[in-house]
Amino acid sequence: MDKLKNIWRWIKHNPWVCSVMLLLLLLLFWAFGCEPKAQSPSGTGQRITRSELKIEIAAFVSRAEQADVVLAKQEKLRKLLLEQGLILAHGGVINWYSLATSAMSILGVGAVLDNRRKDGKIKIQKENIKQLANYVGPSG
Repeated sequence: MDKLKNIWRWIKHNPWVCSVMLLLLLLLFWAFGCEPKAQSPSGTGQRITRSELKIEIAAFVSRAEQADVVLAKQEKLRKLLLEQGLILAHGGVINWYSLATSAMSILGVGAVLDNRRKDGKIKIQKENIKQLANYVGPSG
């Protein structure tokens, strides 16, 4: 009990030193205890750390590269169909193999786009099921 009285006496005698020490302690806690977070650019409304941001950026770049591949295939197909149309318009012979390949490419691109749409719907359904599973209900 005597030690507590001595500590309290010292605090009353040195209030500014105690205030600065408390402020430094809070500053250290804030600097090392709280990880910086920012709003997620994905539009989910979550706050994320730098490592999570890097993961989101990598995922976005991957999706952008996939979209670029699909666009390149579509442009190649469009160019091929235009060339075949010009050949036919000039009285040339149609390259049936090339046209069949183009038709298969169209079907492939359509299938890829359809699968992406379905994947999105399945993801939303899974999230809804997870939310329903975690729902406790009104407390009463």
